[in-house]
Amino acid sequence: MLLLLIDKLIALFSGFQALLSVLKEQEPEINEVNDNLSLLMQQVDEKTPHATQVKEEVSQADQKQKDLIEKLNARKANLEEDVKHARVFQGSLADLEAWLPEAEERVSAQQPISTDPETVRKQLEEAQVGSNINDLPFFVLQHGGEETRV
Repeated sequence: MLLLLIDKLIALFSGFQALLSVLKEQEPEINEVNDNLSLLMQQVDEKTPHATQVKEEVSQADQKQKDLIEKLNARKANLEEDVKHARVFQGSLADLEAWLPEAEERVSAQQPISTDPETVRKQLEEAQVGSNINDLPFFVLQHGGEETRV
């Protein structure tokens, strides 16, 4: 299920990149429309009843378009970061899934603890070999700029 969510996040990011690309392609035409509207608004007589209102609406439309692109770029940056972390997590999860059957096999092969001191020593040695920290997979969790190895 988690891998499915990661795949959905990557698909969302791809769709988002496509949307931004389309907006960037349309930018020259939008700028041309804005320039034409500015020229037209300069020719409008200030004394006409709705001249001020039209100028404000044209100005607001231009600002909304700039704000939209700015917000989309910020969202894209956030999604890029999320996708990067999701891919790191996905790789770590794959490592953990590969290691888990080996660990389960070691645990199932262990015998009950003996009452004989020599046998107990041998069992402890075997357990310590199997619990070497370097044998364990790890992954890095990042939250608020801090890294935590798990």
